[in-house]
Amino acid sequence: MTDDSVSGAAPIKWGDLKSHEKELAKHAAVGEFWTPIDSSGKPYDIDPAKRETWDSDCTIDARAICQLAVGDVLLETEVPPTARTEPILVCGALIHGALDLRGMTIKRDIWLEKCAFDQQVQLSDSKTKTISLRGSHLAEGLRAKRATIKGSLFLTDGFVAEGEVNLEDVTIERNLDCGGGKFIYKKHKDDKFALMADNAKIGGDVRLNVLSSGDAIAADPNMNFVSRGGVHLTGVTVTGDFDCSGGSFCNGGGVAIDAGGLSCRNLHLGGNFTAEGEVNFIGVRTKGQVTCNGGKFSNAGGDALVLRFADIGSILLFENANDANVKREPASIQGRLDLHHANCREFRDSKHAWPKKKKLLLDGFTYERFDDCPTNWKTRKEWLELQPKARDGSLRQQPWTQAIKVLRDMGYERDSIELAICRERALAQSNRVPVSLQIGPGGGPPGLAIPGNGFCGSRSATAISPGARSGGPWQSFCSAG
Repeated sequence: MTDDSVSGAAPIKWGDLKSHEKELAKHAAVGEFWTPIDSSGKPYDIDPAKRETWDSDCTIDARAICQLAVGDVLLETEVPPTARTEPILVCGALIHGALDLRGMTIKRDIWLEKCAFDQQVQLSDSKTKTISLRGSHLAEGLRAKRATIKGSLFLTDGFVAEGEVNLEDVTIERNLDCGGGKFIYKKHKDDKFALMADNAKIGGDVRLNVLSSGDAIAADPNMNFVSRGGVHLTGVTVTGDFDCSGGSFCNGGGVAIDAGGLSCRNLHLGGNFTAEGEVNFIGVRTKGQVTCNGGKFSNAGGDALVLRFADIGSILLFENANDANVKREPASIQGRLDLHHANCREFRDSKHAWPKKKKLLLDGFTYERFDDCPTNWKTRKEWLELQPKARDGSLRQQPWTQAIKVLRDMGYERDSIELAICRERALAQSNRVPVSLQIGPGGGPPGLAIPGNGFCGSRSATAISPGARSGGPWQSFCSAG
């Protein structure tokens, strides 16, 4: 089912309900959980993965849930009208048929936990309160396009969707929580992605993460968020954090995450985050930090992580703090790291977090300081040399100039000078001279000699006069390019 028109399901009458369905309605009237029990009064094993062992006492007609959700008068024979605002709480049922709430206004929370659904769940264009499908299995996925949820949407704790979960243009006042959920794209006719939520507006947090940060739970792979197929979240606005820590995203050969234009408070892509395929956060805007430390990004034939045009309000992290009491967790990047024209206040990396040679794109990347990471000129030279040359074979000068400026502003004067010398040597090798370089006696800045290509003959490049290290011609030299 993919039609988003208003539900037209035939109603069900009280007299048509089975005895256990009537019990569910009575529990809903007072806001109590209903769990099916066998003939001996014992509860079933409420694991939806074992639903084949459930008998008919576990099966609920989806129409009954729909009518309870909207307070339909056909179910008021033995259920008072006041029950219309109490939550519907069901655990361990097989929901048979289409749970079709398209276009409906629902004034009660719906908690259908550890349930199995044999048809698609439809919430498109509905207005609801909190919806929880914790631990439930959806055989045909979920559609909630343009829905307004005045609460949270929980797809957590072992939730499984086989088929697309489509939340395009949804508005959720609180959290979109998918921690520990499994989203499996099975290439149904109308599916495109495992999870689609373009242009969604989320008033709280988005959690595509491990269920808990506790070590015992984090070590259990069943508690991780998993997507098998693309996750498409372009243009999403999140008031809180966008947290993918510990999540596993796989769309090998394609785009694992496409969240271009995302706006959020903090973006977390670390803590055992893994991605097979491109991770694209082009144009992301955060008020706080972007954390990639501990994340594994793999797309050897293309872009592994794209932060092009990112506007990061605080720090961009690819490594933990340099603290003996903290386990080092560098990012692992197998493929290109694209930081073209990104900006942040602070930047932290380490050699262990670097991509391979010619896989680092830094043109236009700006930052104010290096935070708790190498600031010596040799290490920064190695880092800058990971960039590919421009198409015409020339040196990409802006990233060198940016690093020189930051080192100088941080008080590492000698390292900034040495890095500037390295830049000029690289420029000489690429047959380009910076236009703003002030030429002194002998063909270079006063007291500076760089060998080869007509700069300063063959004299040593280590002769730098004290007066040339700050201000005047030397200032122009450090800023050239």
